[in-house]
Amino acid sequence: MRKIRAIFVMGEYSRLVSYFLFKRNIGFYIIQIYLPSILIVVISWVSFWLSRDATPARVALGVTTVLTMTTLMTTTNK
Repeated sequence: MRKIRAIFVMGEYSRLVSYFLFKRNIGFYIIQIYLPSILIVVISWVSFWLSRDATPARVALGVTTVLTMTTLMTTTNK
């Protein structure tokens, strides 16, 4: 924080200037968000490798993927 004198047409004024530096812990975001999201996407692709006749398995896999993503997003926002 520092004090600066500013000169304008209407006069000379002092002002206070401060700078903020915010840093994020990237490891937290990789473990909590990126890695689970990547794994869920890979698991959701498994439904394309299942047989067309395995409809219950494909539906269960899709529903599980959606519910897992919902849970992940709700726990991330807390």
